[in-house]
Amino acid sequence: MKTGVMLVLLLSLLFLNSLGAQSTLLKMDNIYPDELRIAGFELSSPQPVKIEATGVYQREEGYELIAGNCWILDAESREVIWSFKPVDYRMGRPDGQHQKDRIELGDGIYEVYYSTFSYYSNDNIWRNRHFPDNHGFFGTFFQWLFGDRHRWWWGRLDRELYRELKLEIKAEGKPLSKTEVFTNQEKVRQKTALSLIADRDDKYIYRGFILKKPAEIKVYCLGEAYRHENFDYGWILNTGNRRRVWELTYSNSEPAGGAEKNRLVRETISLPAGEYAVFYATDDSHSPQQWNSAPAFDAYFWGLIFWEVQPASAFQSHDFQPVDQDREILSLTGVRNSEVRSGGFSLKNPADLHLYAIGEGRDHEMYDYGWIVNAQTREIVWKMNYDVTVHAGGSSKNRLQDEIVSFPAGKYMAYFITDGSHSYQEWNADPPYGQQHYGLTVALGQDGVSLKDVDTFAEFEDPAVLARMIRVRDSEQVQDNFRLEEDSEVRIYALGEGWQGEMYDYAWITEKETGQVVWKMSYRLTDHAGGARKNRLFNNVVFLKKGDYEVYYRTDDSHSFEEWNDLPPNDPVSWGITIYRVSE
Repeated sequence: MKTGVMLVLLLSLLFLNSLGAQSTLLKMDNIYPDELRIAGFELSSPQPVKIEATGVYQREEGYELIAGNCWILDAESREVIWSFKPVDYRMGRPDGQHQKDRIELGDGIYEVYYSTFSYYSNDNIWRNRHFPDNHGFFGTFFQWLFGDRHRWWWGRLDRELYRELKLEIKAEGKPLSKTEVFTNQEKVRQKTALSLIADRDDKYIYRGFILKKPAEIKVYCLGEAYRHENFDYGWILNTGNRRRVWELTYSNSEPAGGAEKNRLVRETISLPAGEYAVFYATDDSHSPQQWNSAPAFDAYFWGLIFWEVQPASAFQSHDFQPVDQDREILSLTGVRNSEVRSGGFSLKNPADLHLYAIGEGRDHEMYDYGWIVNAQTREIVWKMNYDVTVHAGGSSKNRLQDEIVSFPAGKYMAYFITDGSHSYQEWNADPPYGQQHYGLTVALGQDGVSLKDVDTFAEFEDPAVLARMIRVRDSEQVQDNFRLEEDSEVRIYALGEGWQGEMYDYAWITEKETGQVVWKMSYRLTDHAGGARKNRLFNNVVFLKKGDYEVYYRTDDSHSFEEWNDLPPNDPVSWGITIYRVSE
């Protein structure tokens, strides 16, 4: 009897032991510097999961360093369900941290990551630090952080701590390779309402959608941003009024894990019915193509996702382009250095126009920019304004003005001008997104006006022009002539340089037969032309008798078209004089 009882007890102990002795489901070791190792596992039933991890952690004088970090994500929710959290450490020297955990997980698929991108914290602000090869994996960091007194650590960091990095998971389930993890990620994204994933640097992607009724959208967006600037980020545009209704910024996001610049937004937003476009853009570094610092915890969902739209019936995808080429009136794009592009258009009826302009500006001034004038009065009716523009991607000086503007019926001239640096295919800093649109595009809005109501013309084909001498350079005197068949009013539009009552670049008109001056551009007749105070403008109607006339324009040796020594006027290409017939 005793023997039987003992046998039952022994078998019970062996059975209980077998329950506790889970097999190794996944193991990561031999991990290289600046590597992001990825694997996964699938559980068919809820169960306890054992985790053993070794990372590198260091703390001294308010600084903390993590040089080996690992975590687990729920593949469906993208939530971090476990991460390496060092607790026991020795002050003043790098330490291999060993952590053992036991967590309860339900059935499902899980993603496992190990990162050896090193980053450090000062006052709870996490930053990346690179390590040149001459001092090994972590050596230079400690020289930089603590000084030469810790030089003896370098060898140990390479030879000992680096070899200790590992992650082991014990459970009853199915291990998943990196490829299988990526395949499942794509399945997850296919179940969402909309997905824009940036898998490399210099990516600019967008998609249009319509909300047939007001809806709530669950937004999930990962990107790269610092306090005052976005680098990899997403935004939503109302295409009806060209206003951004949502955007990832540093201030509206939270840490995404890894480097401080990794940011995450997970929120529900409400939008009214309407037409929209969603965008995502990356700069030239720090993306799934190649991380330059510690990656975010959900590194391969780098982009913008609509997890869900409620009600689902309100959402519909549709084709979208930043500028609708089918409604395009005028394109002054692909503008190069030191170039002026122009084009005219006339509207038979009032119309809402879509103006899409990318240029260069900083410190509230524009250097490559566009503007539109009334072709008959030369009044500036629209101009790129730095304070209205938004960042166009790439360098912070790339600026975008994207808006709908109402125009009355009439004739208009559009211009775009560049300075001597940073333009299409001649960039001296990172180019903007959609760089082929560098310049100004004019298109019809969505107010029902068709292209049949629009005509286009070239600047120098205007039959109303009697005489034109523009874009005059330093130290020039130019001359033209015109005839009036009857006593007439003419519009004189002249830009020049004047200061304290004197004119230095100016125009005058004489009777051809007598040489008598019938009009002269004097300082008291001019107004400020924008830019520097010395930029002067005469734009008015003058009565002239029937006859032949000669027109002159003279400049001194400084401050003229493309040779400015101060801020140019609002309409720099018209530096000189143009005389128009006045329409009845």
